[in-house]
Amino acid sequence: MSSTPIGGGAARVPTDPAASATTATTPRAADAGASLVSPELGADATLGALARGEGPSLGRGSRGPQVRLVQQALIKLGISVGPTGADGSLGNNTMAGVRRFQQANGLTATGVVDAATLLAIDAKLVGTAGAGRVARRDADLAVGAAAKDGKIQQNELAQAEADITRKYGAETAKKVLIEALGVNLDKLDLAAVDYLNGKFGKIDGHIGRYQGLLTEHIAGAKLLDTNFDGKLDATDKIFTKDASGKINVQNVGEALRDRLRIGKAMVDSCEAMDKAGHSFALLKDHACNTDFFKKEGSTFVLKSGKKASEAVEDIFKNPSKYKFECATAMIIVYYKAMLDMLGPKDFDRICGDLRIGPWDYENDLGRIMNTTGSGQAEAPSGHKDKVKPGDYAYIRNWDVSDKGRAAGWQGENVIYLGNGKYYGHPFGVETGTHIVDYLNTQRNAGSTRSASLTGLHGTLSREILKEDKDPNA
Repeated sequence: MSSTPIGGGAARVPTDPAASATTATTPRAADAGASLVSPELGADATLGALARGEGPSLGRGSRGPQVRLVQQALIKLGISVGPTGADGSLGNNTMAGVRRFQQANGLTATGVVDAATLLAIDAKLVGTAGAGRVARRDADLAVGAAAKDGKIQQNELAQAEADITRKYGAETAKKVLIEALGVNLDKLDLAAVDYLNGKFGKIDGHIGRYQGLLTEHIAGAKLLDTNFDGKLDATDKIFTKDASGKINVQNVGEALRDRLRIGKAMVDSCEAMDKAGHSFALLKDHACNTDFFKKEGSTFVLKSGKKASEAVEDIFKNPSKYKFECATAMIIVYYKAMLDMLGPKDFDRICGDLRIGPWDYENDLGRIMNTTGSGQAEAPSGHKDKVKPGDYAYIRNWDVSDKGRAAGWQGENVIYLGNGKYYGHPFGVETGTHIVDYLNTQRNAGSTRSASLTGLHGTLSREILKEDKDPNA
């Protein structure tokens, strides 16, 4: 993209001295004044075409209502066009006035009203109060010019941003570029998507995390927060490239949006568990902070008068006071993800009778947990592709020794994190291969049957998101 003023171009001076501005091709009514924002010029379709570079410039000998409008605009800006005033004829006096305006505004002093000059006059007419409209106009023109060949490349986008930032500031440039890209998103190349994400992408604070999760659902996909509001919306876009090199664009959609939101919350919860570093203990040796919980067998039950949200947070703030095995770790992960998605107020409302144990929980968690398949059979063909980040799975040690069983190594409950990694307690975040290799050390002597993933599969239902009654609490 050129570094010349956005919307500008070489002046096209009529070759016929008697050429009339009214002979320019009139654009469709819907395009009238699309690139002009001042009341004085914005309603004229022919001037709108000129400003977009689609009509002839106004040069010596041009005459008609468009010349009169430009003359009136110059007069309003304090620039004389000669003793006859706005007479609709572009002669020596008017050209001298145009040159004075061009010199004062950093334009080549030709005396010809080309697109760049007309846009500059328009901007001066609206002044500071209309700067936002002018900036949006410039962004529309820049994006429109870049999109004409059907592809907006990263360097074009970067140049447009730099030009608009220089004139209007970074915040204004961000806002108007986002708005201008709205109808041209399907023309972005993948590098341009990466550029936008790098500059503005902050979906829920971390677009990179959603991007990583998305590629587990759609290989090679790029995610763009199209309104840059910092939230993952159903109307945000997914970009993919097919074998022919064509860029395909689709909405995220409600189902995938919810799946990604839940997946991110689960992955974040697992990483928080890994960081906390809780001790492993068999069922009989479970321990909890008695400030928040009372023990019922191997289950932690919320004490009366305590908030469920504060109790879950305590598990992560005071990990030395808790000991449990891998099934209980899974329940804690689920509750932490729920708390992070809903916030304390809604979490306390639905989980006031909090229970945490080896597959022991209150009714609301049970209501939204979807579990299918069996932990007694190896995963069927294609099952591994079904397990997405944030999903529960079970790795079984098929030929566990008596010693291994007594130590709790008959299998491992895990959450898949993506990129071949899982969270399981006490392994923490590890590759599936690492977990399987360790389980294999707990087999009967001489066994050749490896531990492996079973067909058991669990997810949190999208229904959990409907419980977010108060997004701000």
